[in-house]
Amino acid sequence: RSGARAANGWEGLVLDEDPDWIIDALERGSLYCATDGSHNKKLAPLISGAAWVLFCSHSRKVMRGEFAEISVAANSYRAEQLGMLALHLLLLTAEEYYQQSLTDANIFCDNKGTIQTFSKEHRRIPAGAKNNDILR
Repeated sequence: RSGARAANGWEGLVLDEDPDWIIDALERGSLYCATDGSHNKKLAPLISGAAWVLFCSHSRKVMRGEFAEISVAANSYRAEQLGMLALHLLLLTAEEYYQQSLTDANIFCDNKGTIQTFSKEHRRIPAGAKNNDILR
């Protein structure tokens, strides 16, 4: 257990219109998602922050958000994973709401380890795995 406390992840949400365009972009293959995490050990040792953006290259529509987590487990890698988790949860929510299986999002992150971790299909996450609360 990380002893984590997160702000409401939707407080930093910026959305100008109905998000139906996300499904259209997924079906078209024009959805690009990017995330970045941040942690400054000296300035805020207990805070991991993340920002994310969804962009449709066809319609030019954008959805973006940001959030921070307060945790004794705060670090740069955790911040990157939190951003990737946010993207995956948004896309899963869209798939479930629209009852469609859509996997054609182009997802970008500047941390290769996070990309590899989220690309793996996990059957079971070991209790001792780093940031296992995020991966579960």
